[in-house]
Amino acid sequence: MPPISGELLRARTVLLGLRMFCGLYAMHALFMPDTPALAALRAKQEPAGSAARTWHAEDVTCPKCQARPNSSCTPDGPHQERVEWAQEFTRKLWG
Repeated sequence: MPPISGELLRARTVLLGLRMFCGLYAMHALFMPDTPALAALRAKQEPAGSAARTWHAEDVTCPKCQARPNSSCTPDGPHQERVEWAQEFTRKLWG
């Protein structure tokens, strides 16, 4: 077995030190006490679902003029098709 260079020895030392830190971090996450603030946050999230989102007209590509998300339709504001597309997308995702 070839001798270990100084750089590899230092990397191994750092890794062993981080192993202890990661273990403590995991234990903290597992045994963290429940606080009123965390309970309130969970109460807000549970009815809405974890990824509930309403799509708006500016969030989707316009099917009529091909305006990209976060840009306006030309020449005069969002087309009705774009608004309907966003509503349909939201309805399909979240029922």
